[in-house]
Amino acid sequence: MKKTKNGNTFLTGALILTAGGVLAKVLGAVYRIPLTNLLGSYAIGLYQLVFPLYTLLITVSMGFCVAVSRTIAREKRLHGCEDCGKILRCALIALGGIGAALSLALFLFAKPIATLQGNESIADGYRILSPAVLFVCLTGALRGYFQGQMKMQPTAVSQVAEQLAKLVLGLTFAKIFLPDEVRAVNGAILAVTLSEIISLAVFGIYFAVDKKGQKKAIKTDGVMQSKEIYATLFKAALPVTCAGVLAPLSQLIDSALILKLLTGDATRLYGIWSGAVHSLFVMPVTLSAGIGAAILPDVSGNVAVGDMDGINKKVNTAFKLNNVIVMPCVTGFLFLSAPIVKLLYGGLPQEDLFVAARLLSAVSVGTLLLCYSGTFNSVLQGAGKEYVSLLFVTLSIVVRTVTNAILLQNQKVGIFAIAFSTILCYLVSVICSIVYLRKKVGIKLDLWSTFTKPLAACLALVAVILSARLLAGGLLETSVGTLAVIGFGAVVYGVAVVALKVFEGLLPTIAKKLKHGGKKYAGTCTD
Repeated sequence: MKKTKNGNTFLTGALILTAGGVLAKVLGAVYRIPLTNLLGSYAIGLYQLVFPLYTLLITVSMGFCVAVSRTIAREKRLHGCEDCGKILRCALIALGGIGAALSLALFLFAKPIATLQGNESIADGYRILSPAVLFVCLTGALRGYFQGQMKMQPTAVSQVAEQLAKLVLGLTFAKIFLPDEVRAVNGAILAVTLSEIISLAVFGIYFAVDKKGQKKAIKTDGVMQSKEIYATLFKAALPVTCAGVLAPLSQLIDSALILKLLTGDATRLYGIWSGAVHSLFVMPVTLSAGIGAAILPDVSGNVAVGDMDGINKKVNTAFKLNNVIVMPCVTGFLFLSAPIVKLLYGGLPQEDLFVAARLLSAVSVGTLLLCYSGTFNSVLQGAGKEYVSLLFVTLSIVVRTVTNAILLQNQKVGIFAIAFSTILCYLVSVICSIVYLRKKVGIKLDLWSTFTKPLAACLALVAVILSARLLAGGLLETSVGTLAVIGFGAVVYGVAVVALKVFEGLLPTIAKKLKHGGKKYAGTCTD
């Protein structure tokens, strides 16, 4: 793998983002678990109701982040990053204007949106959250700027800082305003807005560190005209933004379908899914999300110089890392759903714990499919196939929505419709991506090394779990026993990964990259 002058490559970036993602997710779990126990199923349902639309609005920043990252990666590979500063400046102007408009719209139309959604008590939550849209948009431009140069430390640090702020402020505000559930929810939402300000501040600090490099770059005219940069960014961001919009839009539709079609206490059941189950469902994917973020600009750079061998190596490495991280989590969700849910959400009523455990087990395989889908989308976007990615995402979302609309009305299926539709949604996306990338792009996956070996290592983990159930069933009834089984299983899984030589030939590279990645952050956009 070709190095840049500051020693950053795809593997270094993936490792840094994965480490940051792990720590951020741990903090997020530490926050979400006590918050769910503190607020209860109904209030956490209110809390979750505002985020599908919020996520929908901030998706524009994700699209531009991808566009900036890809454009800067290509520019750096071809021309030594002469126009990186101007690209960032144009991105900040564009995203600043869009973010301000969206923030204002969310504030002004908060009450009609809440009424349409079926619960007017969340209107103030939308108003409190509205400024965060602008902050996220500005952060997206800076994130794309650094990631396009394969400098992943700012992203990793900002993720951790954001989650830490949310943890401290969210729990503090929620406790202050309880027992008033609505005010407690609004306090937790305020913490989200403040955490986004902190995340933006982290990127600002990193940018200000190298005054001679980064600030000088912003004033450099380069060779590209501003109109050309805006056209390039909007052209690349549009399909990515549209694809990104579909996911939160689907969640928004899901929440409406559940509240309208589901019999019984729909808000409570939605709170169980969105608060307890979904946070666990996406946790492994969040841990591996750095891999997709790291591979996108690297694939873009390789495409620019026609390095197909480099693309294939990095794609296989990405999927191998994904499988090693996500497969054991899926195994745990499948075989230990009840002990895990009881361990993390013991403050919920027994009936809610039972439903959450069954939901987690039912949707567990979807976690791996979601991970694959995200990585394939990053590869497609990095290869300049954004509209193909958009097509596959659209198709999968349609399948999900139709499945939910049909199954939620079936009383025998009930809330489990969301699990079935989720699995089917990402299965469609993965199958379409595999077929297209193989036939049209020429990407070849090494099934034995990339998939079979990690799966074999998971069988050792399954043996540990089944042995615990058969020989000491009561062990999993206690928190200490559950943690002991998980810990011992993790050790056995790690030994199996080493014994099966899953990372044969890669460990020396990882060690070398970690050594480089551990050095003090340095470098400019012109290095």
